[in-house]
Amino acid sequence: MSRSKLRLILWRWHRRIGLFSALFVLHLSVTGLMLNHTETVGLDRVPLRVSLLLSHYGVKEPALVSYRLNSDWVSHLGSDYLFLNTHELAYCSGGLSGAVVHSGLWVVACGQELLLFTSQAELVERIGAHHGLPQPLERLGKCGGQLCLQSGSKVYQVDIDQLSWQPYHKPVRWARAEDVPTDIRRGLMDNYMGREITWERVLLDLHSGRLWGKWGPLFTDVIALFFIVLASSGVVMWMSGRWRAR
Repeated sequence: MSRSKLRLILWRWHRRIGLFSALFVLHLSVTGLMLNHTETVGLDRVPLRVSLLLSHYGVKEPALVSYRLNSDWVSHLGSDYLFLNTHELAYCSGGLSGAVVHSGLWVVACGQELLLFTSQAELVERIGAHHGLPQPLERLGKCGGQLCLQSGSKVYQVDIDQLSWQPYHKPVRWARAEDVPTDIRRGLMDNYMGREITWERVLLDLHSGRLWGKWGPLFTDVIALFFIVLASSGVVMWMSGRWRAR
C-alpha cells in the first residue's frame, strides 16, 4: 500500500473517530475540571439525596411515618427505632401506628406495644403482650376521654392506669400521620442514610464511567483506545505530510 493511500485511509478514520470521541472529550474535560474544585465549592461535604442516584449505590429512601405531639414530632423510618424530631428516642417493635398526648403523657403505639413517655421524652413504661394488650396495634386515638386502639377488626377502649381494654363501638378520633417540617425531614434522612455518599463521589464515578454499572469502565476503556488511535494516526499523518514536503 502506497503512503498516499495509507494517509487517506488514516485521515478518514481519524475524522470519524474524532467526531465520535468529541462528546466524550467534552465529558471528561468538564467532570475533570469539576473534580479539581470539589473542595472549593463544597461538593465533598454535600451528601447525595437524589433517590434515583442513591438506588444505584444500594441506598433506598425510607418510608417516613410521623405524628405530631404538641410542638414535637415522633417518627419512624422503617428501622427498629423511633425518633423524636431528629434524635433517636426508643426501640419500637413492629412499626409506628399512632401517637397522642393523653393525661400529660406521650402515648406511642408500635405494632406490638404501647410506649408511655413524659413530656420530656423520658420512657415511663412499655405495655405489651405480657400485660394482655391486644395485638397487633394498627391505630391509636382518643374516645370518650380515654385512649382507643384498633387491633384487627376490633376497637378497644384502653385504661392505662388499670391496664384494661374493653370493646368500644362508638366513633374514635384516630391519630393521623402528617408530613414533618422540611428541616426535621432533612435531619432524619441524614441520620438514616448517612453522609458518606457525596456529590464528589458521584462526579468521580461519572468521570470514570463506574456510574453506569459494570459496563461503564469497559466503555471508558474503549474510548481511551480511540484516543490512542487518534493520537497515533495524527502523528503518522503529520510525519507523512513532512515526508511529502521533502
